[in-house]
Amino acid sequence: MAQIDTAAAGHDEEAIEELSPEAQMIRASELRRHRKLDEAKAIYEQLSATSNNTSPVPSMAQCELGIILAGMGRSAEATSVLRKALASLKPHLAEGHACGPTTDPSAAEITYGHAEFKLAMLTRSTPQSLPSAFVCNLFDDFAETFDYKLRSRLQYRAPEALCAALLSQRDAIATGGAADAGLVADVPRFGSCLDLGAGTGLLGELLRPHVGRMEAVELSPRMAEKAIMKGV
Repeated sequence: MAQIDTAAAGHDEEAIEELSPEAQMIRASELRRHRKLDEAKAIYEQLSATSNNTSPVPSMAQCELGIILAGMGRSAEATSVLRKALASLKPHLAEGHACGPTTDPSAAEITYGHAEFKLAMLTRSTPQSLPSAFVCNLFDDFAETFDYKLRSRLQYRAPEALCAALLSQRDAIATGGAADAGLVADVPRFGSCLDLGAGTGLLGELLRPHVGRMEAVELSPRMAEKAIMKGV
């Protein structure tokens, strides 16, 4: 039985080697998804050892290798690998890449963002910025559960607090500091509101009835869809 398993494993390795580097990256990603980390790690190690200055794949594989090492608790090794990987991948990043409903995010930018974020966690530092494609992809994946996790699990109530503070300030200005704004008729609405980083519209839906014009800006298309459904 051991001989059969060895032969089968050897056959699988040969089959993987025949795949294109991009297909091998997809294969490694699937292995990680199924928690077969040692097999995925072997593929990333092989790809990261190749020399190809025109393709970002070796550097992307090295980034993924560093992330796996971090997950295995090999922090020092992961930190070293990630620093080298980020330095080699950075020249491949697309300049001025736009992320929108009709534009697929850059795989290199997403990988770079994940690696930079993981390195920041390992070194307890704060990255100056992260690629927009990474942020877009991150919140696209988070969109379906965003409201539930923030509202039900984390008891996030910042939108209510901010909305109440804004309305209180508006009422104070409109009534000249009267104790009860409700006694003054026709308290004006805000003329307009610009909600930057609107997310799923948690704040926007509270402010919408109190403004004449609402505009919202959100990088993630799927998050923006949720906000639109709330009338933001």
